[in-house]
Order: sequence, then structure tokens, then C-alpha cells
Amino acid sequence: MSTVPDLLDLTQRLIAIPSPSQASNAAIAAYLAELLIDLDFALEELDYEEQGERKVSLVARKAPPPHSQPQTSDARSTWC
Repeated sequence: MSTVPDLLDLTQRLIAIPSPSQASNAAIAAYLAELLIDLDFALEELDYEEQGERKVSLVARKAPPPHSQPQTSDARSTWC
């Protein structure tokens, strides 16, 4: 498992990746996906096309700690 990158370094890397709204965001999504996978997140990638450009939405879920038990409250399951 990797460690979380330094906030300044992460910000500089994200800013350096072109991602204007009218263009594809696939490059920045790929960078973030790699980072999240290295941090042991389960990742789902949702692709769609907008005005002829590939767009990517990422859904990341952190697994519960190894010996956690879910607690149910108001029909929602949360981990503690």
C-alpha cells in the first residue's frame, strides 16, 4: 500500500494535467485511478461521451478494516 502524496505535490500534478471542461478528462482520471488503487481503494470507472469527447467518472470505495463489523442504522450500512 502506498502513502498519500504530499498535498502540494498532488495539487501540482493535478494542475499539470490538461482537463478543460470541453476536452476529455481521461488522463486525469487515469492518474487518480492509479493513485486510488495504490491506496487500496476499490474503483469503478464509468465512461461516457459528451460532445464527442470521452469523459470518465470515478467511484472509489475504501474497504472496511479487516475485523470491522457493519452497523446498520436507518437502513444504511456503515463501518466502524
